Amino acid sequence: MENSAPDIDLGKTIVKRKENGHLYIWIKDGQELEVEDIKALIEVKNQLFGDEPHTTVFIAGVNSSISNEARVFAASEEAYEGAIAKSIVANCLSTRLMGNFFIRFNNPPAPTKLFASEEEAVQWLNQVRNRLSHLN
Repeated sequence: MENSAPDIDLGKTIVKRKENGHLYIWIKDGQELEVEDIKALIEVKNQLFGDEPHTTVFIAGVNSSISNEARVFAASEEAYEGAIAKSIVANCLSTRLMGNFFIRFNNPPAPTKLFASEEEAVQWLNQVRNRLSHLN
């Protein structure tokens, strides 16, 4: 398995490809993501994974948010290119509500699920990835 990549700090987020093969995106406390932030995340994802299918763990910081425009863009085919599945880890009520809204109303094009813990999120992503590998 490939070694874990270094942290990439994009200001509002920190991005890393971990040894477990998942892309991790930490949204810093109190930050609001805009469309340009999502585009920067896509650029880093492409650097780390290229055309390789990937899974993503978003970890929302306390009182972090996303603008309406960024939420719509984040659910687009462009933002989900190469995604097998994405998980969102949110512990505060406002980010959980936003995560649920994103999943239910923005209809992302790949499986996306909200979790209260990173462990549950990673376990689910591993299950999705394993199911797909059995189909190929």
